[in-house]
Amino acid sequence: MPGHIDPARAAGGVDATLDTVTCNTFKGTLKFKPGLTVGGILGPTSDVKVKGVLDGCTTSAPVNILPSKVKGTLTIPTSDCLGLLNPVVPSGLLTVKWKSAPALLDSSSTFTPGLVAGTIVPAPWAAVYLGVGIPVLSVTGSFQGGDGGASSLMQLVSSEDATTLFSPCSLPTGVQSGTIGLGQVVLQ
Repeated sequence: MPGHIDPARAAGGVDATLDTVTCNTFKGTLKFKPGLTVGGILGPTSDVKVKGVLDGCTTSAPVNILPSKVKGTLTIPTSDCLGLLNPVVPSGLLTVKWKSAPALLDSSSTFTPGLVAGTIVPAPWAAVYLGVGIPVLSVTGSFQGGDGGASSLMQLVSSEDATTLFSPCSLPTGVQSGTIGLGQVVLQ
């Protein structure tokens, strides 16, 4: 209609600061530097580069969330392969760059992960995978929910079965990377 101004566009986008979002698809990669080895002989810590795409998202905000990129670097206090199965507290941040229609006022969410706990996830076809549950301590930007994101959570499952993922542990270069095949991110 001529002369009609969309309030979301007039304000620069939809303010989703206090809203929530759940994304039931997370596909991505993890790159470890140095690689993870038996006994962590390559270093006392390892940087984990996270890159991926979130999809299948629903939100309390009046927008449609399109596939959106997530990335960041976390430092874990171990370079031991078995460290992935023990609880560790990483340092660093992960950031989602949201694509949405209409646009968000703040098109990103940056979050601080808490205690990372790995687990073995059995599959119905007699294989096991690495699962990782990551509580989120805080969120800035969009989708902080009512508590600054403190009740948020990430859950990830490797694409590689545990045997394939961990087989390079005994090599001098160790595990260099892994693929995330399943995942959910809830920011609230």
